[in-house]
Amino acid sequence: MQFAYANPCSERDYLQYGEVLFNNTNSTSLVGKSVVFREHISAVCSNHVTRLLVKDDIEPEFVETVLNMLQRKGYFARLCTNFNNQAGINTTTLSSVRLPIPPESEREKLVAAMDSARAERRAKLAEADALLAGIDDFLLDALGIAAPAEDTRRVFAVRGQFAANRIDPHFHSPDFARIGEMLSQVHCEPLGKLATLSKETWNPRDHEQPTFRYIEISTVSPQTGEAHWNEVLASEAPSRARMQVRADDIIVSLTRPHHGSIAHLGPEFNGCIASTGFAVIRGVAEYVSREYLWCALRAKFCLQQMRQRASGGNYPAITESELENVLIPVPDAETQGYVADEIGRRREEARRLRAEAEAGWEGAKRWFEVQLLDTAKMVR
Repeated sequence: MQFAYANPCSERDYLQYGEVLFNNTNSTSLVGKSVVFREHISAVCSNHVTRLLVKDDIEPEFVETVLNMLQRKGYFARLCTNFNNQAGINTTTLSSVRLPIPPESEREKLVAAMDSARAERRAKLAEADALLAGIDDFLLDALGIAAPAEDTRRVFAVRGQFAANRIDPHFHSPDFARIGEMLSQVHCEPLGKLATLSKETWNPRDHEQPTFRYIEISTVSPQTGEAHWNEVLASEAPSRARMQVRADDIIVSLTRPHHGSIAHLGPEFNGCIASTGFAVIRGVAEYVSREYLWCALRAKFCLQQMRQRASGGNYPAITESELENVLIPVPDAETQGYVADEIGRRREEARRLRAEAEAGWEGAKRWFEVQLLDTAKMVR
């Protein structure tokens, strides 16, 4: 849940430490999500959140866990009414909700067990994040690239001959020049020389099946580079569902490319349809491993080049021709294999840790529910 730093307002408007914040408006699948406010800041929240001040003899963490349990069970969705074109639950209805409240000793055991499960989940997720966060440093080390000192200048000048192709100040930022300095230490080639972009398109009118598998930009994880598809009715195909993809293609988001929504598609994606918001890399030079190319494209030094070459305000995008100018380090085959294998190992380990974290947390929530129903009595 997001909190906003408050402008000057009355004392009662500020969130109080230990309050339970209840999401009262949104889609029915989100109404009821709750969290204890544990921040030492002056903050306010929107009217989409109901503030619950829990009685002194009840633990806020217990109330938070019970509310989230009821939310997952769809209890609050059944209480929702529609106002202002959004599903919501008003304070009168919320006040009438009865919560199961076991004896204090049992509540303390339940809260302690959930705190322990939550801490274990956070530790595994942090370990997974650390594995992925270290990939850029590993890649630079494997390629023999030394990162120069950061350049944080806000004012800079560019000589005329260096601004012939692009005159926007953003393109010539010292931070981007630093990327060029880094890559000058090793052999690099532009993406357009290493790979070809597919122009194969798809037309829903020619599709014989009632549905198709559609890959949107939002279904490619920026954090892991994993792609997913949604099953979509051919009769309701979005206008951007036009790019035919094949197994072993690499798809690169052209919108906000620096976010890293870049996936290497496995055989299960053969025949899927991707948004025209992707560039589809199909042909790759023989001396470049596809796995290595995917890893390099997702590296910060490539994402920053994409950010440099993008244009636009709220939705910066890069053209395919500019994408082809992104420089890719090209080491020998042995180094490419070593990089791809190690990054693959880290990603697989991070995936395992995340799966374990979520499975453990889901198990803890099921345990909490069983224990609660065994020991609780219903009170207002």
